Amino acid sequence: MPLPKASLESSRALFHLFLSFDADVGLPSIVRKVAFREPDPRQVSRVVLGRLPESAALAAVRPDYKPANHLLNALKSAEFQKGFVHLFSNAFPEKRRRVFIHIPKCAGTDLIANLIPRYPSLAWILTKEDWTPKAAFFSRISALVQDILVAPDLFIHGHIPLRWVLNQRLLRQGDEVFTIVRDPADMVVSQVNYVLTKLGDSAGQQTPVGPDIRRYLRVLGLERFEPDQSSSTLLELARRILHDPGLVPDNQLCRSLGLARAEAHTSAQAAYDNLIIANVEITDTQRYARWLQSKFGIVSKTRRNVSRAVLSRDTLTPADVDYIESIVTEDRKVYARIQAALARSDAPCVMADKLDLTPV
Repeated sequence: MPLPKASLESSRALFHLFLSFDADVGLPSIVRKVAFREPDPRQVSRVVLGRLPESAALAAVRPDYKPANHLLNALKSAEFQKGFVHLFSNAFPEKRRRVFIHIPKCAGTDLIANLIPRYPSLAWILTKEDWTPKAAFFSRISALVQDILVAPDLFIHGHIPLRWVLNQRLLRQGDEVFTIVRDPADMVVSQVNYVLTKLGDSAGQQTPVGPDIRRYLRVLGLERFEPDQSSSTLLELARRILHDPGLVPDNQLCRSLGLARAEAHTSAQAAYDNLIIANVEITDTQRYARWLQSKFGIVSKTRRNVSRAVLSRDTLTPADVDYIESIVTEDRKVYARIQAALARSDAPCVMADKLDLTPV
């Protein structure tokens, strides 16, 4: 006897359909399980996109309107994928949100690897179609729904701008948000080595895999990365990377924590204010292992995503040092305040509401 079809009364109901998602069949495996009692374009738009149709013409039920096709197209849309973090977290409001603001080159990959086995994991990268193709996206939704039904928490993570989290009202009473910071100059050097390491990983590939590697090659004007380059050649390339704003942005800490508007990314005051507004729990790379153990009970003796050290403080020229300091001036202001707060306590972290409230 066939199972009764499900109604589509909410985004939560939509995600429950993914429990029966068949990767070999694709989206039709869940669309065919929906009972559309009264065809209504507004229903599909609300449930899948979290909004009403954009016009009266799109809201009206035309004679040729097929709700199953509408649902299928809405699920395939870029808008659904882009808004997935917000839509999914709101579909399960009873789950406590543990949000990690992953500032690049600050031990974030290691933290994520340690927490993914413990919590249903909602990664920001799922919203990026160039990183997560549709087939992988839908399969991940299916796995995520299975995990969330038996867990009290939802782990949201990635290179998420803190301002976006605030604008989306993602943090509620009882939720938490945390981040890891690092000396800004060390972040810059690590970013250079990261780019070189990723390029090295692509050596020998006819078509480089990954949008990041393709972008690095494009910015550097290279068709591919040649393996077995001399140390002097690699160091020369490292300096090219260092001085290219497209590969090593200025004030990355403030870009992650500051305003969403492009012109305000590097504002120390905006980043500092956002930390306090959200009351972010902050540790640094020196205290990270102790914080990881005290907060999550995890003893981690390895570091993921460690890059090959081509550029280091020993190989930097005075001109390199001056350049690095010129692109971390705003980061220095925020980092100094955080370090002062951490130094006042023996704790492995500091809550942002304990930071000095005077202007940076």
